[in-house]
Amino acid sequence: MGLHQILQDYEIANAQLIKKPSGYYVYLTCYVKKEYFERDKVGDAIGIDFGVANKLTLSNGLTVDFEIEESKRLKK
Repeated sequence: MGLHQILQDYEIANAQLIKKPSGYYVYLTCYVKKEYFERDKVGDAIGIDFGVANKLTLSNGLTVDFEIEESKRLKK
């Protein structure tokens, strides 16, 4: 029946019985315990500012300018 896919530590939060022309179905919503993990720091964080004068300005002072050509569909 497919219940083997729900692991023991999952908690069933909601169930809906749905009738369709092809038969009956049960939709289940389950709660799963979230696992947190520590990430290794790679380096210093850098902020990104999306602007008008400069397309991108980074907190380390680097600015990036670029242009994207408009498509015919976008121009309409």
